[in-house]
Amino acid sequence: MRRGEDFKDAKRVYVIFFLDFVLFPQSARVPRRYVFMEETEHDRLNELIEVIYYEMPKTADAVREYFEGKETLKTLPTEQKWCIYFKYRVKEGMEPLIDELRREEEGIMRADRALKKIERDRDKRARAIWDNQRLVRNSDMNAAKEEGRMEGRMASQEEIARNMKARGYKVEEIQAITGLSSEEIDKLRGYSDICR
Repeated sequence: MRRGEDFKDAKRVYVIFFLDFVLFPQSARVPRRYVFMEETEHDRLNELIEVIYYEMPKTADAVREYFEGKETLKTLPTEQKWCIYFKYRVKEGMEPLIDELRREEEGIMRADRALKKIERDRDKRARAIWDNQRLVRNSDMNAAKEEGRMEGRMASQEEIARNMKARGYKVEEIQAITGLSSEEIDKLRGYSDICR
């Protein structure tokens, strides 16, 4: 509610739980609706809040009877149809049932379209993330390869410089051939340096 609005104009709030387990085994009812009441006198606090539990496994008998030809969707309460839809919409072998639910209930048809769009968007985002990660990995691999090549070239140039140094070439000659700086050449230790 906004500041200044009258409490009697408050919108009703529903808290809905779709459970994939049975929370209330003492009852076969689907759904189970709860409101806020005073503890001992049981007068209702208000009409604004209702908590609803849909225990989806309680629809299993209706689904079995549907596939046995004993039950039609037309005789099921709408709320049980929603439970069946959420419980079985992606389960293999349930396509005929779900297709019929979509045809029978406009709300389920709209919900199904929305869920498919969300799934497509999620798949699209996942592909984009994967592509981005692949690009980063490729970039990292290319950078590592290039670094390896550079280190290999440097090691090769250093080896050439060591050999030249051991044979008595001047620093300027070694620089001209290897491209190493005089400081890098001075730091190099050749075979004769190690043996001393």
